[in-house]
Amino acid sequence: MRNSRIVFALLTERTLVLQGRVLDVHDGDTIKVQLDSGPISVRLHGIDAPERNQPHGEESTAALARLVGGKSVDLEPVGQKSYGRLVAIVYVGSINANKRMIEGGEAWAARKYLRKERDAHWCMDENAARAAKRGIWSQPPEQWIDPREWFHR
Repeated sequence: MRNSRIVFALLTERTLVLQGRVLDVHDGDTIKVQLDSGPISVRLHGIDAPERNQPHGEESTAALARLVGGKSVDLEPVGQKSYGRLVAIVYVGSINANKRMIEGGEAWAARKYLRKERDAHWCMDENAARAAKRGIWSQPPEQWIDPREWFHR
């Protein structure tokens, strides 16, 4: 495993990156990562995946597990969320896991949180996944329930 201490890397110009290994995939947009300083819960920035008990929730969780489970990752912090979770863009090598989940139809682009200059194109990725009927979008439209709506049912 790569050293998981805080390092400066050039994923984007002058971006702080945390390095670690994925310990657990909680659901399609939340993982636990082991850093040198200890484990941390990470919410993937800019995406919203179905809840585990929601249609396509288990499939979304499994897709993220295949993508990052047990692997070394680079975390580009974006902010802090409730429950002490770090909000970050997660990279496995050069693969942006957040973007990949949207492209595969495993998560919605969380438009409210997208930053125009960096990840606004994720809406186009979601539209392409919808058009191709990938992941969530392969199900009947009545099952396309935004996770925020599902959570408050």
